[in-house]
Amino acid sequence: GDFIDAQERVVEGYSVVPEATGIDVSGLGEADNTTTVVRLRQDRNDYLGSHYVADDVIRAVFGALDEETDAMTDSYDVTHAVKDVLRRGGTVRPSASDLGLPPARLLRKPLHDSFWDSQPWACHTYESGQNDTWCQAVGIERGIEYKFTGGDGTCKACWCCKRYAQRRIAPRDAKVLHLRLRRHEPPRETPAQSCYGMAAGLDGVELAGHGDVLFTISYSSRVECSAACGQNSKCGSFTACSDGPTCYFFGKVEIANAEAPEVVHVGRGCHHYVEVPCDSKVLMLGPPVTLSYSGQASFDSNLYGGAGAIAGAFLGDLEVTNQVRQIAGQGRHVAPADVAGGTAEALHVRVHQDPSIANWLTDGSLPWQGSSWACYDYPRDRPSAWYDDQCKHVGVKDGMEYKFAKGDGTCGLCWCCRRPAHKQNVLGFPAPKVDIYFGDTRRQSGVFAVPGVPGRFFTNLGAGLHWHNGYAAKIDMFEPMLEYWARQEPTKLMIVMDSDVGFGGCSDAELLHRYEKLVAASGGATVVTGADPWQNPPVPGMTGQTLKFVPRQQAVLRAFGMDIHAPNEFVWGGPPVKPHDYVFLNSGFLMGPAKDLHDMFQCAKDKGWRFDDPRSPGPYWDDQRGLSLCFVQHPDKVTIDYTGSIVATLYGTSGNLFEVRDQKLHNRMANVTQCFLHTDCSGCAAPWMWTDWLTWLTRSFHAVVDGP
Repeated sequence: GDFIDAQERVVEGYSVVPEATGIDVSGLGEADNTTTVVRLRQDRNDYLGSHYVADDVIRAVFGALDEETDAMTDSYDVTHAVKDVLRRGGTVRPSASDLGLPPARLLRKPLHDSFWDSQPWACHTYESGQNDTWCQAVGIERGIEYKFTGGDGTCKACWCCKRYAQRRIAPRDAKVLHLRLRRHEPPRETPAQSCYGMAAGLDGVELAGHGDVLFTISYSSRVECSAACGQNSKCGSFTACSDGPTCYFFGKVEIANAEAPEVVHVGRGCHHYVEVPCDSKVLMLGPPVTLSYSGQASFDSNLYGGAGAIAGAFLGDLEVTNQVRQIAGQGRHVAPADVAGGTAEALHVRVHQDPSIANWLTDGSLPWQGSSWACYDYPRDRPSAWYDDQCKHVGVKDGMEYKFAKGDGTCGLCWCCRRPAHKQNVLGFPAPKVDIYFGDTRRQSGVFAVPGVPGRFFTNLGAGLHWHNGYAAKIDMFEPMLEYWARQEPTKLMIVMDSDVGFGGCSDAELLHRYEKLVAASGGATVVTGADPWQNPPVPGMTGQTLKFVPRQQAVLRAFGMDIHAPNEFVWGGPPVKPHDYVFLNSGFLMGPAKDLHDMFQCAKDKGWRFDDPRSPGPYWDDQRGLSLCFVQHPDKVTIDYTGSIVATLYGTSGNLFEVRDQKLHNRMANVTQCFLHTDCSGCAAPWMWTDWLTWLTRSFHAVVDGP
């Protein structure tokens, strides 16, 4: 059915879901010494632990769960279907489509209650079949709430009133798979988490030398391939191909030459993943890769970004870069004979990778979506008190990190928890000091390279979600993450930004120095946003309220050694530039401490709604509207990067703003290495197409690495 297939939570059995023990569901019976009953919920993205096999399944029932009565409705016996999934080596999930049943309905996160409670009532005119009795009984229907008032003034003299209503999740929407299984002793050792990085930022290639295929599976999410490889000790890499879709599993791959790694073309829609340290947020192969062709085999530049993606070409030892680029630029395939007729030499083409498609898959979830901590069962050779003391002080041992939780819920009621320890980053880029998050519903879950100069990576929180009510999906994406970090590490500095924001190559030290200087010049406001050339979306009176902060803009520019007229050379049409250009807020980039970001996000969540938005009927949420209102009401909390040196909003600027220096992007207005750049409004008419330019920029750079 419909569920978010990334960032899933594995249910190993009675040791992980103790609430399942003793329940009685549609004749499954109660758990005993030899069997256990497991409840997999679709809205939590549960799936069954890998140590179960088909013969362990005694009974399986799938259906809707009434939360109030704990009873199943619309249920189906899916015992044979579950056994078939396990026999094929698949993953058992509470998914209607996996089990051959009609799809379940999509669950949407409820909107904020205070917003709905404040909506005005309007008079309802009865239609055919409707009357006072109907109005008293109907409640909520098709997103409209009805109320019989008897003319008490709620909606003036009308007796039946209506207003937009929150779509509340009905009890029958909770899809659940109940399994009666033979009881397994939980594994004594928690397997280390396995993480896999895309081997090359190119579509349709594999690293050479991965060996023969070990096995294959069909998949619905590449996370399944990651989990399957992690469970096989011989597996060290896999190729996921969208045709099927099928995953092909191989052994470990040794990269002999990272400067020119050898790859082979395997067809569009395929990507190769190799096992990497779980905390490595780096592009696996930053430099160009080398593709080799001999005989009639030919290079098709269209598969790799066109002629502009060619970093170099050699026919044997002879450089033929210009010839290959010229032929490829005509849209033709390039074989060795096209470069030199009758040659027996092989053609080697070095191609810039596209880091915008590189990502990292893991069989674990993000911390706010499910804990990575697992219970450590003490051996029985010593008293528990001795092991308690060890758990308190051992820290990291044999690749595992230990935590004495004393049953606080970190790993259930267990007193000692453990998880795989973070491994040292060994693949190139140092770990950034500021985490970056974005939301893209079109991409899978994972960590992607930020477009532009390679070297920064952001975590996608939008996988599996759907846009609704304007930009309300951003609430679904970012609120759980901000709530988590606001509790766990309130001063943690982080960035939340749109997927059309690129990176210009500044170091962490430069980013943090500018942030601190901007906060100080803004009177201590800690949440930094991008700037915008106008107030958008229109809010009555907002332009005048925002222009009150022109003195702050001038103070910030002075602190950075910039003049108020600095933008003259770089804005459409040149001077004169109005003093209030780029004084307005752009919500496509937010930077600040976790708690402060969370507080402002909650403010924007309340204030960003409107019913009369011309872009869509019904309730419409716009994060920029909400944050703009919060900015003028809480200027001590929010400020704007008027300098454009942390983030430059590019709509309204000309192409001479940036130049490339030392494989980094130099901001000519601020005279610094640029940190981030927001292409913004890609569909708007503009003399300079920043979106296309960012794509070119992404393909044009080698890896940029900060100092030690």
